[in-house]
Amino acid sequence: ILMFYLVRWLGRDFVRKYELKHKAIKHLMKSFQKHPFRNIFLLRLFYPLPPEIANVLGGVSEMSFEKYFFASLLGIIPMTLFSVLLVKSYLWQDYTSFLISLIAFIMMLLIPLFFISPLRKIFWKKRE
Repeated sequence: ILMFYLVRWLGRDFVRKYELKHKAIKHLMKSFQKHPFRNIFLLRLFYPLPPEIANVLGGVSEMSFEKYFFASLLGIIPMTLFSVLLVKSYLWQDYTSFLISLIAFIMMLLIPLFFISPLRKIFWKKRE
C-alpha cells in the first residue's frame, strides 16, 4: 500500500513524461486504464515477477485504490493456498494433492502470459 501511494504521488509525473517518448509505455498505460482489475490480478498471480511491479504499475495508472487492493488480495490468495498445499502434501506424502498444486503453479505461470500482452512486448524485445 505504501509503495502504491508513493509511486502515485512521486512517480506519476515522471512516467507521463516518459510515456510521450515511448509508444510501448503508452500502450501499457491504456491497457491498465481499460482493465485495471484484471491486469493487477494477473500480475499478482504471475509469481516469477517481483510484487513491486504490480505496486508500481498500479500506482502509476489511473486505477482507484479499492480496485488495486481487491485485485491484489484476490491475486495473492491462490498463490498462498497452493504454496501451502504444495508443502503440506509433500510432508503428508499425498502425491495427488502435490500433483494438483504443481499443475496449479504451472497454470498460474502460463495464464498471465497470454493476457498481459503489452508487458510481454516491453520485456521481451527482439534481439538482433
